[in-house]
Amino acid sequence: MKANKVLSSRVIIKKTIRNKLNSLIIIFFGFMLTGCFGSPTPVPEDRFYTVELSKADIYPTKYKRITIKRVHAYGLYKERAMLYSSADLPLQIKRYHYHHWVMPPTQIIENGLKDYLIQSRISKEVRIQVIRQVEDISISAELMAFERVLQKGEQSVHLELEFEIVRPDGRQQTLKFTKDKKTKNDTLHAAAIAYGEVLSDIFKKLLLEL
Repeated sequence: MKANKVLSSRVIIKKTIRNKLNSLIIIFFGFMLTGCFGSPTPVPEDRFYTVELSKADIYPTKYKRITIKRVHAYGLYKERAMLYSSADLPLQIKRYHYHHWVMPPTQIIENGLKDYLIQSRISKEVRIQVIRQVEDISISAELMAFERVLQKGEQSVHLELEFEIVRPDGRQQTLKFTKDKKTKNDTLHAAAIAYGEVLSDIFKKLLLEL
C-alpha cells in the first residue's frame, strides 16, 4: 500500500510539473505574440512630390511653333525615386525609400518647360514631339544631375541640364546650366520647393536665349 501511495504521489508531482511547464510555455508564447502583433509598428507610407514653377515673363510672339523633344537621362535619373548624395561623398548617389516624384524628372522638365513657354507667349504653338518640322525651332535637353545634397547644418538641391536649340535656319546652340540652391529646412517638401525655384530660374535664362 505504501509503495502504491509513493508511486501515486510521484505521478501527481510529474503531472503538476508538466502542467506548470505547459503554462509557462503558453505564457511565453503569449508574450511573444503580443510583442509581434499587439503593438504593430507603422507601415512606411509612400510619399509623392511635384514641383511648382514661377510664372513666366510675357514676350512678343516670335515663333510659329516650338517643338520640345523628349528630355534624355541615364541610369537613376530616369527613375521616379528621389535621389540624394553626401557632400563628403559627392560621387555616390543614393535613392530615398518611400519618397518619389509623381512622374520621372525628365517628364517633369518636359511638361514644365512646355507650360512655361506657352505662358510666355513667345510662340504661337508649343508641343512635345520627337519629329521637328523645318519651320520649327526645336529644343532638346539632357538631364545630368537631379539630387539633394546633404551636409552638416544645411541641405541643398543640385541640378544640371544641357539644352540644344536648333533654329529654323539650321543654326544650333548648346546651353548648359548648373545650379545649386539651399533648402529652407531639412524636409523633402522643402527640397521639392527648391527644385521648382531652380527649374524656374533655368527656364527663365533659356527663354532669354530664344
